[in-house]
Amino acid sequence: MKAHPSYILTLLLILCGCSSEVAEEADKIIEKPIPILITTPKQIDVNTKAVIDAFTSDNISNIRIYRTSETDNSYTNGITPYTNSLNSELEFESPLVYPVDGSNVTIYSFYPSNIQDIYQSTATNEIAFSISGKDDLMYASAPAGNKRNPTTVNLTFDHKLAQIKFKLKNNTIDTLERQEPVSIIATGPNSGTMNLTNGELYIASEITKTFKLATNLTFDQLDINAVTEISGELLLFPKSEYSFSLLIGDNYYPVTFDQQATTSWQESSVYTLTISINSLNNPMTTPVVTEDI
Repeated sequence: MKAHPSYILTLLLILCGCSSEVAEEADKIIEKPIPILITTPKQIDVNTKAVIDAFTSDNISNIRIYRTSETDNSYTNGITPYTNSLNSELEFESPLVYPVDGSNVTIYSFYPSNIQDIYQSTATNEIAFSISGKDDLMYASAPAGNKRNPTTVNLTFDHKLAQIKFKLKNNTIDTLERQEPVSIIATGPNSGTMNLTNGELYIASEITKTFKLATNLTFDQLDINAVTEISGELLLFPKSEYSFSLLIGDNYYPVTFDQQATTSWQESSVYTLTISINSLNNPMTTPVVTEDI
């Protein structure tokens, strides 16, 4: 008994169709996620010397990294590298991978991930935080290509705060040996948000805090009419209004300073203020919160 040719043709088409479906499913099964390679950041705002000018084993794990694509613009899956990621590439417990749909990817990052009071809403592309005067807030972004044309990511971080250094000038006529410790007090905004897409800051100017920088000096070490350079610095918001005073022992004293306006400060810049104390006759128990600048 011979099979009709049409039956044979139908059977062949069915077999071919099944083979094609099996092959497609097999391709899906064997397609492995392609990791995004991110080199260990070597450059941090190369034009500016700042508190953090290189990543080390002490701070590399405080980088927070996000992947977005043309089809997924969420910032919910941020990751941090291992502390020993100081070789040519960052290492992660679960590395970021390219989307299977082939869409282009951009990498966004900020430092430090443990900045004070940090909060990220999963519904926005912003982080909210507070500054302590010591944390060096930084931001970076770079394209990463797609799974067909992957690009090794090189992140160069920019400083987002202004770095303020100080000199003190003693204009008083107090010749007593006052051995109370001296600290510089700054009062101004400490809270804000940063847009993870472009690194722009929004500063909550109505929320203020007092920042304290210990000089490691006592007042009797400040020679009259001499300028003394202070070690250390404060990291404060750019383009914001800050007032200053000196804490000597338990009392606060008004000061003058040579900066035109703190609102002229730019991010990623270093400024040195010469603060002058002119009198010890009117001590206060709270910091100066307004200053005519």
